Amino acid sequence: MTLRTFLLGGAALALVGCSAADPDQETSVSEDTVVSIDANDTSETSTGEKIVVASEADLPRTEIALTKKPSEIVLEDGPEYDALVDELDLVITDLLENYEIEDASTKRGILSAQRTILQARGDWEGFLATTPGMIETASKPAEREMTGVISDSFARAALATGTTEGDAFVEAYKTEIETALAGVDVNIARDELQATRGQMQLVNATLLEAALKGQLDPAIEQAGMVVDRGGAMSIIGIKQTIGMTAYMPMIADAIGARLDEVPEVETADLWAPREAKVAEGSEVIVAVWDTGVDSSLQGDRMWVNPSSEGPGYAHGIAFGPNFELEPGDLLVEAADYTDQMDGLIDTVKGSLDLQAGLETPEKAAFLEQMQTLSPDTMMDFQKSLAVVSNYVHGQHVADIAADGNDVAKILNVRFTWPSDPLPTEPIDEAYVEGLVAAAQTSVDFLKANDVKVVNMSWRITRPMIEGMLQITGAEPEAEARQERAAAIFQILEDGLTEAFASAPEILFVAGAGNEDENVEFTTSVPAGINLPNVITIGAVDRELQPAAFTSYGESIDLYANGFEIPGRVPGGRELALSGTSMAAPQVANLAAKLWATNPDLTVAEVVEAMTATSTAEGEEALPVVHPVNAIASVQ
Repeated sequence: MTLRTFLLGGAALALVGCSAADPDQETSVSEDTVVSIDANDTSETSTGEKIVVASEADLPRTEIALTKKPSEIVLEDGPEYDALVDELDLVITDLLENYEIEDASTKRGILSAQRTILQARGDWEGFLATTPGMIETASKPAEREMTGVISDSFARAALATGTTEGDAFVEAYKTEIETALAGVDVNIARDELQATRGQMQLVNATLLEAALKGQLDPAIEQAGMVVDRGGAMSIIGIKQTIGMTAYMPMIADAIGARLDEVPEVETADLWAPREAKVAEGSEVIVAVWDTGVDSSLQGDRMWVNPSSEGPGYAHGIAFGPNFELEPGDLLVEAADYTDQMDGLIDTVKGSLDLQAGLETPEKAAFLEQMQTLSPDTMMDFQKSLAVVSNYVHGQHVADIAADGNDVAKILNVRFTWPSDPLPTEPIDEAYVEGLVAAAQTSVDFLKANDVKVVNMSWRITRPMIEGMLQITGAEPEAEARQERAAAIFQILEDGLTEAFASAPEILFVAGAGNEDENVEFTTSVPAGINLPNVITIGAVDRELQPAAFTSYGESIDLYANGFEIPGRVPGGRELALSGTSMAAPQVANLAAKLWATNPDLTVAEVVEAMTATSTAEGEEALPVVHPVNAIASVQ
């Protein structure tokens, strides 16, 4: 939570939100980003003034009824596809003409939807006219470099040849892509180029058909054959992507050639000199509130419960899927995959190698595996990935949280987040009440055992709740669903706020999220909780520049390296993972080292030491922690 950590990222296609033909377009998966509206009801005010949208909750809701399954709309040449394009056009036109949207990321998403419509209609001049707006709303330098490279080249080739097929078009498209790539600053956009190349190597028509029939069809059927804006974009985007698959090997080769033209220069690792070690000092207990920590790997660093009474077990406190107390370091659910676990971790590594542009046996096996997926195996594959993602996450985070601290003890707070790729139960009132009760029990346990800092690399958003109400069919009417989601989120936010406020002597560190969105626009918990003892962390890379994935906003307190951070997963294999999930424990790690160095510090003094010694980095002058200087400041 992000319920599933989606370790495969873009390479997993998400799997139904893909628009691989156009990496600069943004398609939303209805489960995570639900934006609904009555497509037949425009919203211009009586005065003609635009409606100001200050948060995602202010966006109108979209409901578009489907008369056929998504796979039938995409794979058959019937009128339903054009009708869906027309319905989405009504929605996007309404948003563009009648709403003043303050958030750049959301504006970019709406422009992306407009591009999807224009592409579907073959309006290539109109398509290219949207590119300046896409560049203007890009939040990071690499994103600006890559905007339009693949899709605008296609549009220009279509205009030049008057067609989108045949040898003349292919040659024109190849020339346009090579020209566009020549204008990309590879030193800025290398990671994005490598990820895009990997996506082009991965996607094929068979895989997309499997995703349609094996995942999207049952999801939409369960939701009552109604889609929101994101769902409509996904369906249209998949059809467009299938049409692009014939060109993907050529695109991958062109990107590879451009990367080869600019050999990778060993850039300065500006993060490493900031890292600090603490060999002695006062013992400090660090809680990792996540999906489980492997005590057999942590050894003497693992906290041992001095009491056999109370809610805890030997190394912390753990909860099952219904927030019932249960013993054990790691997810119980993972036991069902014991025989497959090594292979599943290979799959994770292969997907990461694909995104990183590495040629490894795991990458080759991953690509081969993805070619063999069918509608019948898609859901089981997604389920297994969700389980392994949760299984490895907490242990990897724990390694980061205690790295370089010889006096730290890791206390395990294990929650069991949902892992079903097609959930049948919503995040409803009963669920969040159970979560809040478990959270308060956990905080009481942490207080009783003198924990100083807690890392929380997970998050729940209001749109996530609304999406789960929709996809499970628990609240079919859009307006009622929006209101109910807001009420459920309020229960959750109030309950977690009360729990954290009851332990002012403990510092709670939360990851900002990997959605590359403004955290002020889309609120979440625990990151959005405003308390003196709760801080939110964004991610930078080793060059101290904002990571491509990190969410951003004024309420993010500090940033730390969250790019390709090494850590062990259960069983002992080492993987390099990226995310604010990896940046947050860097800050929890620093806080623990400050307390180890000076145990008399208050929470406020620890936060002040980290903030005062941070340095302003990048275009936005992001406050990046400096562990060496912070520790020196409290000695």
